[in-house]
Amino acid sequence: MKKYEWLLFDLDNTLTDFDTASHQAFIDLCELRLSRVFSEELYLSYKKYNTAAWEAFENNEIDTDTLRYIRFQGFCQANNIEEDYLELNAFYLDRLNHNATLKKNTIDLLEAVSKTHRLAIITNGLKENQRRCLDRLGLTAYFEIIVVSDEIGYSKPDISFFDYTFEQMGPVDKSKVIVIGDSLRSDIQGSINYGLDSIWYNEKKLINPSDIKPTFECSDILDILTMV
Repeated sequence: MKKYEWLLFDLDNTLTDFDTASHQAFIDLCELRLSRVFSEELYLSYKKYNTAAWEAFENNEIDTDTLRYIRFQGFCQANNIEEDYLELNAFYLDRLNHNATLKKNTIDLLEAVSKTHRLAIITNGLKENQRRCLDRLGLTAYFEIIVVSDEIGYSKPDISFFDYTFEQMGPVDKSKVIVIGDSLRSDIQGSINYGLDSIWYNEKKLINPSDIKPTFECSDILDILTMV
């Protein structure tokens, strides 16, 4: 008998290769929108302000409308770029969707677990991109529930995010639910805060520098089949 009834999957860098898509989307932004030569230095500058904006959102310090604005505001001001910040954000998100790809063996995993479990997506992301990405990559049909932080006003690891998710799922024993994701801070800490088991998808085999302890850990996405 399977241990879990529901599998709650993160999206970015768990089922999709977000890092590669983001890198290429920024190259496109430089070359097609800003008429600037791409450099890793520029990309690291963008990532600095983007990471800070997302951390502020996950700490309930700003909303996503502010996030859309300030991540490019910080980047542009730091690099002497005079552009409309929201237009840059929209262009970047469009290219992010265009460049989205699946992690290796994602479909094999979903084909297998969709026959034995109920599946949900729980993602910290912007609504302009997340649902389009799921549709374009052929993932939407695998999931009964899709929860996008931008649509509900809460983000992982906030307990309110998981309260909303469980409302959509209906009555279920928490012991029958497991969270699967790549982020210790949002996915694994969020699951711990809510009393759920978790799988840390640690594809790069990073050392865990924190005291956040997942129930399971794997570097091969297909190993999830042995844990659920």
